[in-house]
Amino acid sequence: MEQKINFIDLNLNKVIDEQVKKNREILKPIVLAIIMCGKQNIPLRGHRDDSFYYENENSNSGNLQSILKLISDCAENSFVNGRISTPKNATYRSKTTQNELINICNDIIISKLKCEVKKAKFFSILADEASDVSNMEQMPLVLRFVNDNCEICELFFGFIPCDSGLSGEAIGSQILNSIKDLGLEMKFCVGQGYDGAGNMAGSCSGAAVRIKAIYPKALYVHCGSHVLNLCVANACNIQIVSNMMSNVRVISQFFNFSPKRFDVLKKKN
Repeated sequence: MEQKINFIDLNLNKVIDEQVKKNREILKPIVLAIIMCGKQNIPLRGHRDDSFYYENENSNSGNLQSILKLISDCAENSFVNGRISTPKNATYRSKTTQNELINICNDIIISKLKCEVKKAKFFSILADEASDVSNMEQMPLVLRFVNDNCEICELFFGFIPCDSGLSGEAIGSQILNSIKDLGLEMKFCVGQGYDGAGNMAGSCSGAAVRIKAIYPKALYVHCGSHVLNLCVANACNIQIVSNMMSNVRVISQFFNFSPKRFDVLKKKN
């Protein structure tokens, strides 16, 4: 009797293992399609990204659904074709599943980037808060380091929501918490690069000063691109420079707004 029960358990485990393997095979083309869309900067969603519209040829269910349908239509292997055309209650391509797979891809990428930073040991922080198209304040976080080949690397780790405010104290805390969440140690931070705004670079209560007070090795350096932008803006206060910029803009418009004039310019060059 005991042997019979063990035999049943083994069969059940075998069925479960086969189902897990099949589900993974179903997810493969979906994951590959999502990764491809991400690499090519192609949005996944459409106006009708819902299973009800998947087979409706008159509706646009989004880029991802179209790519999966193309894979299904072109697949010579009937099993490949069948695993894309699964039942509606198990398509593995709903909006929820898409988001879960995107988050998993994000976790894997962040994990690999963290390993690169940890291998380099020392790093610097680059950040700058800004508003997006929905007027939400966010702060991109970039870490800069030197790899084993003595090459300077800058890796983007994501956007930090500025939910707790835009003061130097709030932004400093958000940066420190983000570094901690990444599993990195601030004692290896040797630099900070921000713009010259008061909440970032203020000598009394800016984020850079607050972070440096805790980690003295994290020296603040004004962002080079922002310095260049300030130089151009200040130079425009000089009349001769302002006139030059205006003339260059007028000349550019003169050629760009006329295909005939632009064609003549190309032939002259």
